[in-house]
Amino acid sequence: MIGSEGQAQENGPPVVIEELDWKQRAMDAEARIEELAQRISELEAQLAEARAACEAGVQEDEIAALLAGAEAIDEHAARVLLERVMEESGVSAAEGLRMLRRDKPFLFAPARSGAMGSRLGPADPLDDLARCARASGDRRDLLAYLRRRRAG
Repeated sequence: MIGSEGQAQENGPPVVIEELDWKQRAMDAEARIEELAQRISELEAQLAEARAACEAGVQEDEIAALLAGAEAIDEHAARVLLERVMEESGVSAAEGLRMLRRDKPFLFAPARSGAMGSRLGPADPLDDLARCARASGDRRDLLAYLRRRRAG
């Protein structure tokens, strides 16, 4: 056979080497695919854990906001009981709070409406500012409360 410079060459051995080279490449590629598939499954598991942690954090924030708005006397006890009600009943945080408030009203400050509320007179704006500052945790609300208290 004639090569690139017009000289005779034999094609037999290079075909065998080339075939072995392709087989090795295919085996390497399959091994790499297996490694990547394992890595993907690890990353999917990590993603599922992160999503669960994020959802738990969102639920904790929702529970904290609901308990602050419901004026829980002992927030920790109310939180534990609310989480138990939610787990056992499979209800949302708001529905669980309604159930907890109905079953254990002593965990919450008494409501100001009704006959008792009318005897107390109008709601104290200073008390409302204090409650708002406590619930939000915002410095501006706290400063508004402190200024109003100092003003008398």
